[in-house]
Amino acid sequence: MKFKLSALMMCAALLAGCGGMPETVVQTPLTAKPQSASSITPPMNGAIFQTASYRPMFEDRRARLIGDTITMTVTVIDVLSNGNLVVAGEKQVALDKGGEFIRFSGVVDPATVGPGNIVSSTRVADARIEYRTNARIDAAEVMSMLARFFLSVMPL
Repeated sequence: MKFKLSALMMCAALLAGCGGMPETVVQTPLTAKPQSASSITPPMNGAIFQTASYRPMFEDRRARLIGDTITMTVTVIDVLSNGNLVVAGEKQVALDKGGEFIRFSGVVDPATVGPGNIVSSTRVADARIEYRTNARIDAAEVMSMLARFFLSVMPL
């Protein structure tokens, strides 16, 4: 009896370990708020033209500042000293049986940002892509999987 009880408890402990989600591979924050204009005070040198606050009248609206968005559904969370953009983002999709989470992070060269703030995923350095789900499988789906298994072993 003790052997059965300990075997049952061991199986329960092993199954409980399968229920948790592993740690995420995307360790950076997934979004950043743009800096307010009042917190950025460029140094004044007494001249009318200030290079720190210069914005051309007909500038390209490509992402280059913290808080700007880039399609692959990410936000610029940091600008490195060489001008490269650290980006990260998360997409959540809720389904009737659970939810799906897609997290993305990496480093983008601003020269690869195309019109419409589009960057190909092949042009992202240090890319980390993570897909997780917490969906539960219905009993009918489990039976369907079991039926496919047994039909593959012993066809009719």
